[in-house]
Amino acid sequence: MQLEIAFPDRPPPPISPTDLWDQINPEARVVALETLSRLIAQLLAAASAEETCDE
Repeated sequence: MQLEIAFPDRPPPPISPTDLWDQINPEARVVALETLSRLIAQLLAAASAEETCDE
């Protein structure tokens, strides 16, 4: 049974979200943005359809 947790002397440097984004392949970025935009458009269309039905 381990009674102590070993911690490194120094914490790793923080990684900013832009650093992670820059590590992604440019073609994969395009696919990710297209997918996200399509999902957002579907959500907005569904929300608009719900509002129309409620009236």
